[in-house]
Amino acid sequence: MSDHPVVIVGAGYAGLVAATRLREQGLPVVIFEASGSATGLAATFTDMDGFKYDFGTHLITNRLAETLGVTDQCRDVEYFGESIVLGGKTYSYPFGLATVPRYTLSALKSRLVEASGVRPGGHKDAAKWAEATVGPEMAHDVAIPLMEGLAGARAEELSPDIGNKLPGVLHTLYLRAMGRMNKKAVAIGYCQDLPETPKVWHAYPEGGIAAICKSLVDRLDCDIRLNTPVKKIVIEDGRAIGVETADGVQPASAVISTAPVNILPRLAPDADVLKPLLDFRYSNVVFVNLFLKGRNLMPDVAVWFPEEKYDFFRVQEPPISLPWTAPEGKTYFSVDIGAEAGSELWNMEDDALAQRMLEQLSDVVPDITDRFLDARVLRTKIAYPVYRLAYEEVRREFNKSTGVPGLYSVGRNGEFAHILMEDVYHRTRKRMETVIEDLKAA
Repeated sequence: MSDHPVVIVGAGYAGLVAATRLREQGLPVVIFEASGSATGLAATFTDMDGFKYDFGTHLITNRLAETLGVTDQCRDVEYFGESIVLGGKTYSYPFGLATVPRYTLSALKSRLVEASGVRPGGHKDAAKWAEATVGPEMAHDVAIPLMEGLAGARAEELSPDIGNKLPGVLHTLYLRAMGRMNKKAVAIGYCQDLPETPKVWHAYPEGGIAAICKSLVDRLDCDIRLNTPVKKIVIEDGRAIGVETADGVQPASAVISTAPVNILPRLAPDADVLKPLLDFRYSNVVFVNLFLKGRNLMPDVAVWFPEEKYDFFRVQEPPISLPWTAPEGKTYFSVDIGAEAGSELWNMEDDALAQRMLEQLSDVVPDITDRFLDARVLRTKIAYPVYRLAYEEVRREFNKSTGVPGLYSVGRNGEFAHILMEDVYHRTRKRMETVIEDLKAA
């Protein structure tokens, strides 16, 4: 193996998992992180009033907690329900929607058509996939509007692969039923690489999701250089051989990137094979955290809003399932708005945006304005990977390899994949096995 260390770009969750696996093999590792903390997007905020909240809402599983050795730092989540507000009514998911005859009949008809093999060759886009999976009625009322709100693109422009992370309806019903019996928030749609069973439920670290990264850092024996952004990934003879920072060039036996894939071509401008990644897009989301008096104000932990009259596509009240994240007698909502960077909603002043959310949420919580205490607004341009059909072939090839020897890309943003923390862990470690084998063969 080379005498040079493996360089990791980004000290977030995926970068720390990658470093942990490489250090288990005795490989030298240097991590460069642009910010001043080793958390990436897995950030937890704690304010003086006692609220604890994440950048977005994260949950892990008891299985991942055990794997990471942090079970004693986590609490089991007993309940995590989802509902949908439609036509002024609230329907639990999936049981409530199953009671609507036109949805049930439409879905049954579509499943029978699928089983008959009338539609060979799969589905050409996400809209067709939704119609076939849940039936045209529910697809156009619920699934497609939510998909478009999350992605910021029309469903006809999206790959059907966007549905890969969603479990089947029957399996969802089974897991929900078992969760009620066991009084556990069984994980549904959170794991793709490992099976979801009644023995796998949600857990949450008492110190917030950032505690996961802190635990990895505390056990990691390697050089982590904070406030040191990577300016360039150095390519020589078609191979990644190091990185350039303000301090100079750091030679590397391999480079592991956790950066969003559309940034990778800018970091490695000498790698022409990466240039098609410039077209890849992430959805832009504004998170409005509303702090309120009271508790259990929303119909469920996560409530989805598919109708156009709402600016947001989802509202979550984490203290329903994570009561310790808010002071006694208080709660907070995380309001998710799909808003393209530069749009009216994106540029709106924080106070005005909070007031707009309060007005719209009064449909569900009539006295929400009287309960309002404060708000905090967070914006991200890399909320979710957008699987556009325009670059679907390139995306699938990139999932196999970056195409640049010595350069590897990991994590949700680095893989450009709809994966959450347990899948990030296992996929990153698996990718590190490839790195180790490549270094041995070099």
